[in-house]
Amino acid sequence: MRKYSVKRVFVWILAVMALLMCLAGCEGEQPTTAVPGVSSTPTAQQPTTTNPTTKPTVPTTVPTTAPTVPTEPSQPTVPTQPTVPEDPNPIPEELRSNVYLRGKDAGYCEAMTGKMMVCVIFLDDTISAWDDTARENAVATIDKEIASLEKEAAAYGAELDAEVTYYSTKINLKFDQSDKKRTWAYAALKNIGFADAFYNQDLLESHYRVDNAPVVFVLNREGRAYASTSTGKSTFENVVLYSSELNALRHEMCHVFGAVDFYVPKETEEAAETYLSKSLMLLGAKGEVDEFTALLIGWTETVGPDAEAFLRATNHITQEYLQEQLAADQLTGYGTKEFDNGTYTGYMVSGVPHGEGTYTWNSGQTYTGNWENGQYSGQGTMTWPSGNTYTGAWKDGKQNGYGEMYTARNGQLYKGEFLNGQRSGQGTCTYSNGDVYTGQWKNGNPNGYGEMTYANGDVYKGNFSAGSIKGQGTMVWADGSTYTGNWKSGMQDGEGEMTYANGDRYVGEFLRGKRHGQGICYYADGTVAEGTWENDQFVSASEEPETPDEEIPV
Repeated sequence: MRKYSVKRVFVWILAVMALLMCLAGCEGEQPTTAVPGVSSTPTAQQPTTTNPTTKPTVPTTVPTTAPTVPTEPSQPTVPTQPTVPEDPNPIPEELRSNVYLRGKDAGYCEAMTGKMMVCVIFLDDTISAWDDTARENAVATIDKEIASLEKEAAAYGAELDAEVTYYSTKINLKFDQSDKKRTWAYAALKNIGFADAFYNQDLLESHYRVDNAPVVFVLNREGRAYASTSTGKSTFENVVLYSSELNALRHEMCHVFGAVDFYVPKETEEAAETYLSKSLMLLGAKGEVDEFTALLIGWTETVGPDAEAFLRATNHITQEYLQEQLAADQLTGYGTKEFDNGTYTGYMVSGVPHGEGTYTWNSGQTYTGNWENGQYSGQGTMTWPSGNTYTGAWKDGKQNGYGEMYTARNGQLYKGEFLNGQRSGQGTCTYSNGDVYTGQWKNGNPNGYGEMTYANGDVYKGNFSAGSIKGQGTMVWADGSTYTGNWKSGMQDGEGEMTYANGDRYVGEFLRGKRHGQGICYYADGTVAEGTWENDQFVSASEEPETPDEEIPV
């Protein structure tokens, strides 16, 4: 501690006294207050000198507060380590290499968020075309599917503002799913003025000023919907739909934005059934966007408990194993593939029956013949467990064209034309009781002009409607009786002429197979009955008109 000398103390005292005197001299003079009626001019006064009666008190003690003594410099502090920022990746580290995360933020369409324009192209090719009614129905379904996506996105707190623009075009070639160059797609885009979008999809986004512009091709026939995706930035990605599967749009759109199917391999399907059982990537059109799919398509960055459980259940699946399973599932060429409801052996394209092959269902039903994009198409034979068989032409998965169908339940054998699985057109059916019908068919029943030869010898030639004799026609019975005229519900009804086996002949009105109304009957014995008939009985004769008197010429 430092010591202070007497001289230094005395200097401190003088400094304090000077400070006090300065403070006292700084007090300003008070102004003179003027008295009413008295001059305000001050009276001259001689300045006075005042001597202080007391001397300033001199401190007798040393100040108790000593000046601050500088401290010795401290040792430099060790800098603290910077705080490690929190990991922004919501996926647990041990799950980040899961093969099912590979689609997240991959390809051209990375996240299904923001403003989106869905470009729908109604495609006519050389084998199918759209009509106004079919197109209107398709537009209604597609609009509904897109609205559902917006609603589901909102449920996850994602912003999705989607619109749809529709185009129609015809290409002079057949759509071919196996065409790796997708010549048909380029031709369609060229027709609507967006050929360059095939190589750079940014053009569509720039044109519509949106964040995403996926393309959807729609064909007016049956088929299996699919999505074409890529891992390149400027590579064309699209969806192909058929009029028979328009409600698969949500499923396929999710594929374009990174979602994956839960069908292959088996352990993935089982994990999805356990933790993501309502997923549209498992159930197709009947499902909804699950929390794992929402993560892949950019609707959420949160890994929910079900999504995490799915990832843990599939975390052992390697890329090599998955590729092997997918290759088997997506086989192109000849091979055998197991499906949920049966087994297929034959030619395939991307795992879909295409070409000659046989499908055997677990129920025992079999089909052997030609396939196109997973549908029966061309010539083939179907055999059902009930004993029914069909051999003939197929198109879009149904009997279309000429074929032969045997129905075991009622013993019918039909040979003729079919339309969308129904006997329609010209054909002959032999019934189990021996009856034979040859003529026109519609919706599975005799309809139009035809000839029915009954097993008992009766023959009818004339019109049919929905399987029943109706309209104009002639029946010749085995006993020789004939009727020509109008029919309804298989009975004479309306105007007609009936010749009986005994020689009687009736011309007139019938009701439910009996003479009823006005008519005339010529009996074999030469008598005639003309008048009103009821329930096949003559009830009253017609009144003969009065003959006017002849005028006698004058």
